[in-house]
Amino acid sequence: NWEMVISDDGNDSLDLSQLLLTYAEQDQRIKVVSSPCNQGISHATNLAIRSSSGEFIAFMDQDDRLHPQALEAIATQMQKQPADLYYTDEDRLDSRGERVEPFLKPEWSPALLKCMMYAGHLCVYRRSMLDRSGLCDSSFDGTQDWELALRVTDQPGCRVVHVPGVFYHWRIGGHSADAVNNERCHERGELAVTASVRRAEVDGDVE
Repeated sequence: NWEMVISDDGNDSLDLSQLLLTYAEQDQRIKVVSSPCNQGISHATNLAIRSSSGEFIAFMDQDDRLHPQALEAIATQMQKQPADLYYTDEDRLDSRGERVEPFLKPEWSPALLKCMMYAGHLCVYRRSMLDRSGLCDSSFDGTQDWELALRVTDQPGCRVVHVPGVFYHWRIGGHSADAVNNERCHERGELAVTASVRRAEVDGDVE
């Protein structure tokens, strides 16, 4: 009982476009949405969110892998602890496909989230919370996931649950783990944390 929405952000490969459509034709749970030209990760993500129909939305980068039991583990946790955001542990896949660098995360810590996007992958949001908080903001492209997590968890009454287990595999060398535009991402991350501090009405500076 899942739905996969693939957002094609203006790719120029006819072969890839046809492959995506083939997937959608083979499985009715797969949906493809597309933009006529590349408009960035936030726009592409929001397009997919608006086209989805589920009560919960999980974010996944295009070049990574899910553990086969990832959705089952999260669904099981949902039955035990109703929440607005669930996050799992993660590791990385090296060039040989070997799993390395496991990141075993702590329980929910708002203070730690203001220091780093530790929730990272796999994040699963309650759709109604996204509707209330707003979707991804294109002005934060590159660190839009961190800004979104801060904005959502700053909402009064937001419930966050850690699902222990390495259920997401982040591919080293894939686009999602590259250090391209690192400086710009760092600057935008600082702005995202600053906005969170201001929402909390804290008189302080972010460094």
